[in-house]
Amino acid sequence: MKNSPDSELRSILREERDRLRELAALYRSRISKLPKGYISVKKINGRHYAYLSYREKDRIRSVYIGKSPSEKAAEMKRLIESRKEYQSQLKLVRGRIRELEKIINKKGI
Repeated sequence: MKNSPDSELRSILREERDRLRELAALYRSRISKLPKGYISVKKINGRHYAYLSYREKDRIRSVYIGKSPSEKAAEMKRLIESRKEYQSQLKLVRGRIRELEKIINKKGI
């Protein structure tokens, strides 16, 4: 006996949902390894210094990176931008997973 078109469609949708869940887990893993926050530049005695600033509970912490501009500050900025891109992609993937869940759980498919 052949599978009904509904069960085949539901199977395909479940596979896609599972693939997106794995992708979301990958994004979360990569996000956790990247720095959070933003680069702030402070002028002290006429010189510019770069700091990584981020929120920790209800306080903003600043960690010294180095003189600004510097390769280290540029690299940190690139890493922060990568984190933001992964967060954006994760948001899209989560939305798609929710859509698939609604379709999969709907009667008649």
